[in-house]
Amino acid sequence: ELGHNHHRHLPQMMLSLLAGLGIAFALMGHLHQQAWFFEGLGLTPMLLGSHAAGTLLLFILVSPVFMFFVTPLMAWHSRAREFQADAYACQHASGLTLARALVKTSVHNASTLTSDPWYVRAYYSHPPIAQRLAAIRGLASPSPQA
Repeated sequence: ELGHNHHRHLPQMMLSLLAGLGIAFALMGHLHQQAWFFEGLGLTPMLLGSHAAGTLLLFILVSPVFMFFVTPLMAWHSRAREFQADAYACQHASGLTLARALVKTSVHNASTLTSDPWYVRAYYSHPPIAQRLAAIRGLASPSPQA
């Protein structure tokens, strides 16, 4: 967790989420004025009138279609931050201690050890334990000189 703090991951994530919400609300405001948005969903704009709540409800119902494409990018970015935080921890403490803590947490949480790689790429915010341990092992072993 100190690695996340050092690299300022939390403020970066909060700014990213704030920007995403701003984009979503701007898009929703635009769609609220578009008849085709309602007609495409089988509704008439007059049915909802000028009620923003109806637009919000429709937007919430439609957004998973678009989030399907955004979620893997968000998951990839989150996993990259986890590797970065692990590398910071290994620079300032024992990689073996970190590995033991990760294994203990994984056992305590009953984590799956053999997750589908495509599912991991699309949805996992944290790398699987095997990948994290391999990365920690790679940080501990000397790299060959070219």
